Amino acid sequence: QDVRNGVVWKLDMTSGKCVPVTQSHAKEVTGVVVLSQYPGLVVSSGIDGTLRAFNLTCDEHALFMDRRGNSKITCMTAAPLAVDGEQRVLSCGYHDGVVRTFA
Repeated sequence: QDVRNGVVWKLDMTSGKCVPVTQSHAKEVTGVVVLSQYPGLVVSSGIDGTLRAFNLTCDEHALFMDRRGNSKITCMTAAPLAVDGEQRVLSCGYHDGVVRTFA
């Protein structure tokens, strides 16, 4: 696994080609949110500064969002249903003291 961007590579020794196999967090995962309104959707945050959304209903667990920041994400939470009935709002706390909210 590439610790810079979280890609797992497969090296073909005969051709010398490197092909990406999968992509995930490059370092520790700091939060995971499963939203019941969206079956198969899992959003994760990482110390590598990435916020990723996966569709687990696909065989490949397709990564369909990769939001990279310049600071480590230390925590993540979804807004309560009373505040966001559509479950579309996530907030992340960053190592630099900033809280960012995504909708």
